Amino acid sequence: MFGLMKTSAPPLVPFLRSDTQARLLAALLLMPEREASLSDLARELQVDTSTLHRELNRLVTSGMLTDRRVGRTRLVRANTAAAFYEPLAQILATAYGPVDAVRVELDNVPGIASALIYGSYAARYRGRPGPPPNDIDVLVIGDPAGRNLRRAASNIESNLDLPVQVIAVTAEQWDRAESGFLQDVQSKPTIPINLRRER
Repeated sequence: MFGLMKTSAPPLVPFLRSDTQARLLAALLLMPEREASLSDLARELQVDTSTLHRELNRLVTSGMLTDRRVGRTRLVRANTAAAFYEPLAQILATAYGPVDAVRVELDNVPGIASALIYGSYAARYRGRPGPPPNDIDVLVIGDPAGRNLRRAASNIESNLDLPVQVIAVTAEQWDRAESGFLQDVQSKPTIPINLRRER
């Protein structure tokens, strides 16, 4: 269904064993009230269920995650009582929190068809080596009001304590990609933002 797990350490948190492990921990530790099934996590992280099963077993055995069965479904969640929960959650929030912070703010902006993060943060997130990102670049596709985007960017900056640049283009501009800037964005790593509200 999906490709094999990356075995190299993720550039954003190089002390973890793999990109899959880092994203799995971020998905659960950054939302400690969340309880998710193996299939939901595999779909969200785009990882084979067998690969994810191995990672989950390691993390449950270590005590970082807890699990329970509901019928044939295995549900997992963060173990907030684990000794390393708080410091690890703080590190993951710095490394992986921007995706959720951007989604939360853009969910409140009418007129956005889709959005993505590009630039150095997206490159590190996707496994490209390099220095830690010092800003967040966001591209919005649609026709939102400029004042709403500026307010969202300001809120994201406050939440992350990082400079945030938000650029808006129309769907036609994005599809045509006639500018060198859009061609560059489309040729490099990006992170799609899964906006959750109905438009």
